[in-house]
Order: sequence, then C-alpha cells, then structure tokens
Amino acid sequence: MITEQELRDLINNGNELEWLDFKSEPYDISNSDRSVAEAQKTSFLKDVIAMANTPREKTAYIILGVKWYKDGTRDIQGIKKHFDDADLQPLLDSLKLNVRPQFVYQPMRLDDKVFGVVEIPIEKNMRGPYTFKNSIADQR
Repeated sequence: MITEQELRDLINNGNELEWLDFKSEPYDISNSDRSVAEAQKTSFLKDVIAMANTPREKTAYIILGVKWYKDGTRDIQGIKKHFDDADLQPLLDSLKLNVRPQFVYQPMRLDDKVFGVVEIPIEKNMRGPYTFKNSIADQR
C-alpha cells in the first residue's frame, strides 16, 4: 500500500506516465442517471485494465483529486465523494475477462484534503494481457 509520503511526492512532483494517472474527479459510478453511471464504470474499468496491461517495474496508481496539465502544473483539490473498495471490486467481476487484474482503492488524507488512490500492483506471475472476451458495451 502507498504511504502518505509516497502519495505526497507523486502529487507534488509526479508527471503522468505509463504507471501514473491523475483524475480531477472521482468516477461517478453511482450517478442517478444510469447512462452517466455506466459511462463512468466503463471509464474506470478501461483505466484499470490499461494500467494493468502496461509493462512496468513498479506499482501503477490512479490518483483522484488532482488535475494535471501537460505543462506539468497541477490543481490539487482533493475529492469529497469516496467509494468503498468492496463497491469497486465487483465491477471487474461483472466483466467477462480472460483473466482478472488486481487493484485496491483507498481514500487517503493529506493535510486538509482527501484523495482517492487506485493502486494496481505488479503481479509476480502476470497472467495478462487482460482483455475482454466481448466489448464492454456487449457485456452491460
């Protein structure tokens, strides 16, 4: 699990890379508009699977609550709405994947802000690539 200092370093000094992605807002998977919620679930699943499939030598992270700009500047705002990891895990279980990547979600407080961290570890015996048996749209 990421430490508070590691998160602080990534937020303040990290650039978006193949193993690090920043999102200004949380995935709105419980939106009352079903089409919005489904689009947000799809976005979350695609992001996790893309990170899981990326060749890397370190854990990958999606950090929610930071808007990152191409010039390297960032708006550090935090997020107000959080998920329980137990609500996100079934999203991958609901898909027909050839194999399932691992991830964990955790809210973390830094100073006066709370961030969401999706952590996608390196799997010792990677079973991927992680692919869909059908398109996501066909599975919903």
